[in-house]
Amino acid sequence: MSYEDPKELINTYLFNKFVTEEEVKEGRFITEEELKALGNEAVKSEVIKFLKENPNPQDADLHKWAEEKQYDVHEIETLIYTFATKYVQFLTGGNSPGKIKKEDIDPEELKRGMEVESEHTPDEESQIKIVLDHEVEAPNKDYYKYLDKMEAEMKGEKTTT
Repeated sequence: MSYEDPKELINTYLFNKFVTEEEVKEGRFITEEELKALGNEAVKSEVIKFLKENPNPQDADLHKWAEEKQYDVHEIETLIYTFATKYVQFLTGGNSPGKIKKEDIDPEELKRGMEVESEHTPDEESQIKIVLDHEVEAPNKDYYKYLDKMEAEMKGEKTTT
């Protein structure tokens, strides 16, 4: 089934997933605020999909896409700025700022850490950030060597200390 209007899709989803027969009989439905929040989540998902398919889009391309989807361009831009702000907060927050730098880590440990963290993100800056945070959690332990040893032990493999 295809829906041209995102609101139609949301309403159908709400009816099929969130409203039980008992709720219909009792007149209990989703609130206006809950509907708006779900709509915002649907728009967020659409924006994320657009950005994945169009890395570093030109402003004109974003505007065209938003207009085709009948989204308010300024609301979409605000949402993207929110994503960017959260990313910057991620990169500058956590355990590592001011405590450790990339250059402080053994290059092989850094490489191994980035390999491990690539299962969470393809972004190298994010991988490095996660590695730095983990290294601060386990000073002088080489976090990823320790992680490899622990995983081997869980699999029943013999390890050397």
